[in-house]
Amino acid sequence: MLSSTISLSEQLDSWAVAGNVTVVETFRAITIGRLSPAQAEVLFDLVAAVGWSMQVTDAAQEVIERDEIAEVSGPFVAAIQKPADGVKVVVTLDGLAQLMPKHDFLGEWQVAACQVPFATGLAAIHPLGQGDLFSPSPNKKSPRDVVRERAADRHVPIDIRAWLLRGDLIEQLWSDSAFQTFARLAAPALARSIASEVDGCGSLAFDGPPRATVSFDDVSLAASLSRDAFDALRSCSTWVYEDPVTTEQRHALLAAEIARSIPRGIDFAAGFRMIDVDVLDGARLAFQLSQSDIGRDALKAQADLRKAIADDTAKIAESTRTLTGALALAVATGLGLVTAKSTATGDPQVLSGVAFIAALYVMAVTLSGWFYLGNQDRLRAQWRKHFYRFIPDEDYRQMVTNPVRDAGWPYHFVGVIALTVSLGLFVLAFR
Repeated sequence: MLSSTISLSEQLDSWAVAGNVTVVETFRAITIGRLSPAQAEVLFDLVAAVGWSMQVTDAAQEVIERDEIAEVSGPFVAAIQKPADGVKVVVTLDGLAQLMPKHDFLGEWQVAACQVPFATGLAAIHPLGQGDLFSPSPNKKSPRDVVRERAADRHVPIDIRAWLLRGDLIEQLWSDSAFQTFARLAAPALARSIASEVDGCGSLAFDGPPRATVSFDDVSLAASLSRDAFDALRSCSTWVYEDPVTTEQRHALLAAEIARSIPRGIDFAAGFRMIDVDVLDGARLAFQLSQSDIGRDALKAQADLRKAIADDTAKIAESTRTLTGALALAVATGLGLVTAKSTATGDPQVLSGVAFIAALYVMAVTLSGWFYLGNQDRLRAQWRKHFYRFIPDEDYRQMVTNPVRDAGWPYHFVGVIALTVSLGLFVLAFR
């Protein structure tokens, strides 16, 4: 069946190229118009070999059977019904060109003329009978959001993913007839997507300075571009729409590079062949330089944060030492009071007062340190939410969370011991 379908595809494509017939194809049917009697007979045989159903009508819209063709002069219109099995099968190159611009581009396609499979951000194109797992690319900013358009009819693509080739553009793929059909549609779409302004179908404007306006032809653009030039056009569009957050900035930088570099007085295809990858390198360098100021601010903010964390950890360490000293004093006081009470060498009320004051002192030092740690944790949470959101989570953990945690656990350990000792002193005071 595959070979029969390919034979049907080749015959219909040859008739369409010769201009003998008109072909309109959907995923469910193929309509062929202006068929001569001889062509209708050949088509009957080809469709029968594939096993699909077909209805042929004459100029009076009367249904014609196979054996009645010789009695009618024609021309005929044939309607071929494809099987409704959910597979997106495209038989003719004209049908491929008609279906690709539609919004149902998403998914896997099987194309009779395809010899080398390829994929875009929205679809995978395979030869008949082949297929593979496919997932679309993440959403990108629409070119219509960044490209100005004067004409009432919109020509700028709404979704750039449909025209961005995945993988390398090898020579075998460039020579494939199905890919060439795709390239004829993709080249104008990509060119419009990197322009600053589109005026109908025939011109593109790139904001400089200086501003450049060049002409281009939808139909012949892909044929006028070499494989390397088309690949450079694809690379430029991929880079511009790679990151939705920076798309507008990248688009402006690339348009300025093209405006500065493209020769005046020639069309877009000829000019782009002369500059191709150079403009992308220039735009990338300009983008990196534009980000350097942001990078310096980010580094300064991180340096300030590191200094603040270093100060905090130093204060925590100092609080731990203070608490340790208070704990040692409380332990010494407690031992002295126990000794004094056991030998009855001091006034019990005075000894109880000393124990009570020592217990309050240790508890106050411990709780004040914990209040400080809690307040700093709340402040760091606010810093993270409002000032340091640009720092990745892992980097923030290594820079802030882990050092503070490591500095704080000795204080918590000593603090628990200090509270235990203070409770003992309270017991000793009121005993």
